[in-house]
Amino acid sequence: MNTPGRIVLIRHGQTDWNLEERLQGATDVPLNDAGREQARVVARHLHAEALGWDVLVSSPLGRAVETARIIGEALGLELAATYDELVERSFGPLEGSRLAGLEGAAREQVLSAGEPQAAVYAWLAKAGDRWRKRLKLNDQLLVCDVGGGTTDFTLIAVTEQDGDLTLTRLAVGEHILLGGDNMDLALAHA
Repeated sequence: MNTPGRIVLIRHGQTDWNLEERLQGATDVPLNDAGREQARVVARHLHAEALGWDVLVSSPLGRAVETARIIGEALGLELAATYDELVERSFGPLEGSRLAGLEGAAREQVLSAGEPQAAVYAWLAKAGDRWRKRLKLNDQLLVCDVGGGTTDFTLIAVTEQDGDLTLTRLAVGEHILLGGDNMDLALAHA
């Protein structure tokens, strides 16, 4: 008998670039004090849920590692691994730019970049069959794609077809024009 599992994706805490509404992408901008407090708030919430957590992983970016370690400390988990596949998408030469200052094609490039289902399938393609060892039948993945001033959510179930694990999209949230520091604030007050 399979028991349902869960994967929880948590965005790193706030950085000064979030506060200044700058695109950070893959640039390794550290957490600020507010970001550390946000991580502690999430850690307290997850600890209060009294659910068993098995594995803690993160992007290798410093802000993600620090967020994960703060949460792990509250849950009694060590950071098991970092995965390059979890690094935020790169905005290349646009990184460090303020979203409000972008116009035309550059702004459209940033705002249209978030597609959570496509991101999951790209990650799966790169991971090969390793995902089948980490996920079980009936697990559900909540994919949160935050960045570039937008937020997208997709719920994907691990299902079975002809004896093989497959992924089935259950729901897609509305494309929310909320990201960066705005998302940090919304989650901190949720």
